[in-house]
Amino acid sequence: MKENPNIYKEDLVDIQLAHMDLSILSTKSEPLQTSFDVTAERLQQLVKFMKQIENYSVTLMRKGPFGITAGNNIFKATYASILCLYFDLESLNSVASLPSNLLEALRESASTLSKLNRNWLHPALYNLLRGDNSLYSVICQTLKRHGEVVALHKMFLLSCDTDI
Repeated sequence: MKENPNIYKEDLVDIQLAHMDLSILSTKSEPLQTSFDVTAERLQQLVKFMKQIENYSVTLMRKGPFGITAGNNIFKATYASILCLYFDLESLNSVASLPSNLLEALRESASTLSKLNRNWLHPALYNLLRGDNSLYSVICQTLKRHGEVVALHKMFLLSCDTDI
């Protein structure tokens, strides 16, 4: 039996449309202090989830090539949660200063996401977290915008190929 590659298509389209609608609404309003706390809590939940995925990656991989994140319900819930974080971080663009608890949650999230292994998650989730225009890059941009120093997690050395 071959699995249909479009198994999540309708649900993901609905989630993406909701994200677009919320993004449009967010440009019309200022974030509230309570939204800072909610964003910090969501970031902490993401860190906890990533650490659990890391700790149980070998065990969970027995459930298939992408572990539990390939399951329909887990995949959709994780996908929607990541898009909620995108929405939260987009709403912080106009804020002059962030509370210390939110900055700490952003720093911890950046650190955890920088260590994320491609094999621990479904590829679509990994792409949302670490791909081009990923949650990780948005978090780093937010930290930089608020005067934080972001550690370089992807460094490499260049050297000449010939002996001198």
